[in-house]
Formats: sequence, C-alpha cells, structure tokens
Amino acid sequence: MLSFYKGIENDIIKRLANGPLSAKALVKEIARERKVTDQGVYKALKYLVDEEVITKQKRSVGLSHAWVERLSEFADDVVQAYEVSEMNDFLHLEDGGKVSYTFTEYIKADVHWAHIFFMLAKRTDAPIFFLSPHDWFIVARPDTESVLYSWAERAQRHIYTMMKRNTPLDKATEKLLSGDFVHLYCDSDVNAPMNHFTTSIGDFIFDFIIPEHVADEMEELYRAHTEINEETTIAFRALTNKKWPVRFTVEHNAKKSLKFRRRLAKDFFIPADVREGWL
Repeated sequence: MLSFYKGIENDIIKRLANGPLSAKALVKEIARERKVTDQGVYKALKYLVDEEVITKQKRSVGLSHAWVERLSEFADDVVQAYEVSEMNDFLHLEDGGKVSYTFTEYIKADVHWAHIFFMLAKRTDAPIFFLSPHDWFIVARPDTESVLYSWAERAQRHIYTMMKRNTPLDKATEKLLSGDFVHLYCDSDVNAPMNHFTTSIGDFIFDFIIPEHVADEMEELYRAHTEINEETTIAFRALTNKKWPVRFTVEHNAKKSLKFRRRLAKDFFIPADVREGWL
C-alpha cells in the first residue's frame, strides 16, 4: 500500500510509522539520504498533508489515524475479495489434494508463495513450521521477507524455523529474527534435500524447490559471507535476480503436515497449549 506513493513520500511514511517526528529533522534526514534538496522533501511532505496522509501540529508531523484506518479497511476488503478468487484454488483442495506452480523467476515465485502463505496463515491459529537449508530469503530480500516475521510477532503466532546449516551467517540470521514468537534452530539433523524449503500451516504443507546448481551457489555464498550487511544482501540478490526455474507445491494433507510438525518440534520448546492443539 505504501507503493501508492513515490520514493520520497514512501520514506516519509515509513519513518512516521514509528511515531511523530520533528518536521525539520525529518526533512534533513531524508534529504541527506536521498541526496535531494530540502525543498524537494518539503514538497513531498506538503503533498502528503494535502492528501490527508499526514497531520501537522506545531513543528511536528505524524501519520493521520484516519488514513491508517482507511488502509485497514482497504486491506480487509482485499482479503475478502481474494477469498473467492480463482487464484486461490489451493483453498478448495480436498484432503490429499495437491496443486503445483512453476515460475521462471525466483522473485515472481516468492511473491506468489508469500500470497499463499498469508492466505493460509490467516485462516487458522496453527503454529507455522519451516525447514530449509538456510533462511536465505531474509538475506536476499530483507525488506520484503521481514514482513512475515513482524506479522508473526504482532499476531502472536508461533513460527518455528529449522535450518540445516550452522554457519556464521545462519547464526546472524537466528540472532536477527528470534523473538517472543519467532524461534529458529540451526544445525538440524533432519534429512531433507538442500534445494527444498518446506512449510507446514495447519493441514497444509508446501515445498518450494530450487535447482540444485542454485543451491550449490547459495552454499558458496554462505561460505563467503559471515554477517548480514549491504554487501551480503547485494551478493544474494544477484543470485535471486538470475533467471532459473522454481517450482512449489501446495498440498492439503493433514497426516503429512502433522508428521512434519512433530519431526521438527523435537528441537524446540513448544508451549503446552500449542503442543496440545497441534502436535
């Protein structure tokens, strides 16, 4: 929804999402980072005020709560419209049914995967389990992928991520993402292909599969980089920007999903209410 606005307007909205700020300080900071004039930032700020996105009080500016509420209503309307969309054929699978998706570009596959993830996650209160060689999505696309984890904390939904490797970069990922409801474990002994990423949400389980040669290139990146920074993100993004086939399947299979959850749960502390309801 922030993409309704241009770059500078987006920057202003993102900063004000954390609370009101001094207009002067905000303008100076964005002008410096964007390498534009103060006048250009003030122009964007005035536009947002005129659009009723931002409200001003003396020398401070903040997001209009009325605008935020309109965004919330918009989001609710979108979710309801997509509930009956033919794009969501996976929602109508019988137990044992499966649907497959094939893409020639990773980014497009990831966008559709995220769409399916949220559609399923918001229909149940089930804990979410991931098994992957590395949680490399957060390294390659930190701004986009962090939405998943911040949602889990806000919604108080437990996410359990099992990574098969324990490199310095995996440990950095664990430290970055871990929270009250996001739990990560490195160095899993669970047997699974290094090019498969598996997710369990309630009675659904889905596999995200990348080419083996891409998985090999990923391993090289994990050997070459030890922390999450701009250089690391650029290197991983270069890999994701290459064209290579991606396939993922969504399966409605209650027994298979339960077996998968139980297999991963042994390495986590699972609250009694979560264990009783879903394990």
